[in-house]
Amino acid sequence: MQKKNKKFVSVDYSGKDFNSLKDNLASYAKRYYPTTFKDFTEASFGSLVLDSVAYTGDLLSFYMDYQYNESLLATANDYNNAIRLARQMGYKFKGSPTASGKVDVYVVVPAVTNGQGPNRNLLPILKSRLIIKCSWTSFWFSFTNPSLCTSFSDAYRIM
Repeated sequence: MQKKNKKFVSVDYSGKDFNSLKDNLASYAKRYYPTTFKDFTEASFGSLVLDSVAYTGDLLSFYMDYQYNESLLATANDYNNAIRLARQMGYKFKGSPTASGKVDVYVVVPAVTNGQGPNRNLLPILKSRLIIKCSWTSFWFSFTNPSLCTSFSDAYRIM
């Protein structure tokens, strides 16, 4: 049995979109499988296979380009990726709080046994620069820095 020498033709890797990939696949099939694959009409099963492979190649090309762009600080679009890349280079990022403001906190404190005002032993001590988390779906809030709050539990009910 005699081997047929097929002429080697380099593959064009520059076409990464759907139509370029489909055209390259069709020309590859025509070149290397001229007797097996002959029907190149849009309604054929072969066209469905070419479309599926070209679609997969197009998606893979898109995601590879996206991942590459996100791996470089100059081309990263995602904020978190840019911060991670900058930290890898030694940048000290100190993020800013999303919101700040003044909060009035009212606490119900029991009176002393003789009725002479509130029991001062049960008053909370709130220090400056206290950070408070609040969920707008409920009326509960908690102090996120317990070292700044003493003689109280970490969850309070807003009255």
